[in-house]
Amino acid sequence: GLFLVGLALVPPDSWQLALLLGVLVGPGVAAGHVLPWAMLPDVVEADRLENGVERAGAFYGVMTFLEKVGTAVALQAMLVGLQLAGYDRDLDVQSDTARLAMVVMLGPVPAVILLGASIYAVLRPPMTRAQHAAALAALAVRGE
Repeated sequence: GLFLVGLALVPPDSWQLALLLGVLVGPGVAAGHVLPWAMLPDVVEADRLENGVERAGAFYGVMTFLEKVGTAVALQAMLVGLQLAGYDRDLDVQSDTARLAMVVMLGPVPAVILLGASIYAVLRPPMTRAQHAAALAALAVRGE
């Protein structure tokens, strides 16, 4: 989160610092895309253990749908924000308001969302390794 805010505050002539911060932001952005999909098989197994029904296709379908809806909502919100800030695609140099809107949408807004998700993950952690091993053992005993 801090690197995102730092990236938003880089002066226009400091491309080396922007590049460094971009590299540091990369793993966090990648984790945001990879980790939910990595947890999905565990969710499917936990659901099968609890309900006795195989619904992997439904879970993957819902996950794909929610990812697409989230992307569409985020893009639309950015377009509306840029429009309200006076962004004009025909200008080589944007107004200060439009530039500020871009900086805020690419730095602090994602940082706040990431912070909120991190707090939620700490307060309600996913399945532990021990819980996962117990679930797999229970499924094996049931023959699933």
